[in-house]
Amino acid sequence: MAPVQTDPAIDLSSSKAQNEIRKKQRLLQNHLDGKPSSRKHSTEDRIPPGNHHSRSFQVLDLGHRPALDLASWSLTCASGAGEVAVGVRELEQLGVVQLEADFHCVTTWSALSVKWTKALPFSTLVQHLTARGIVPSDWQWLVQTGRDGYVTVAPREDLEREEVHLVWELDGAPIPPEHGIVRIIIPHLYGWKSAKFLQRIEFAREYRDGFWEKLGYHERGNVWFEERFKDPNEDITKRKRWGGARDGTHEFEES
Repeated sequence: MAPVQTDPAIDLSSSKAQNEIRKKQRLLQNHLDGKPSSRKHSTEDRIPPGNHHSRSFQVLDLGHRPALDLASWSLTCASGAGEVAVGVRELEQLGVVQLEADFHCVTTWSALSVKWTKALPFSTLVQHLTARGIVPSDWQWLVQTGRDGYVTVAPREDLEREEVHLVWELDGAPIPPEHGIVRIIIPHLYGWKSAKFLQRIEFAREYRDGFWEKLGYHERGNVWFEERFKDPNEDITKRKRWGGARDGTHEFEES
């Protein structure tokens, strides 16, 4: 199997990357200093705590938007059992649906009713890959890698929710580069858990930090619990099952 094609590592020296890092690091420092959010909690049921309604689907990235042609693109799906590549034509044969979902950014804005007009339930992709011998029964984390070198990670139980989809069309047209061309949408997690320019997914047994997680951002990122930053008193890498989505529970069992 040929190695995954990625662009050079994200250039953290660029002004765009530095501005984005400074913005998120200010949020982190305010959290560490115990400062309250500058945003009032919305009374609208669809807006999570600390966020506000944005009338537009805003653009936030690290300044690098690699070229990616969906006609020749493929998603490398890997685990300890090996890896396979899946292209758009194969995905479409599995059954294309439409997804309308709210999108929440850790920088406190929320876009409501975003319409992803070509989408595949992630559960369908997992079933397909399981039949091909790629998905281990005991996987715990999904590691996503973008073509730009960006990496993020999310827990299995969050990926297994029915509203999670792989998407490649927005409002009836290909997703534009500023919104990532192809990505996994996990509506109840903050947007940084959705790698743009998705090139590779790995079904992993062990946790490892991604780009923002290394900088202090939360291992899961559930919007309804305001899981923006890591809790030094919570070793989530040892949990067997992480309860709660929006039902008021937030418990995990240590292994």
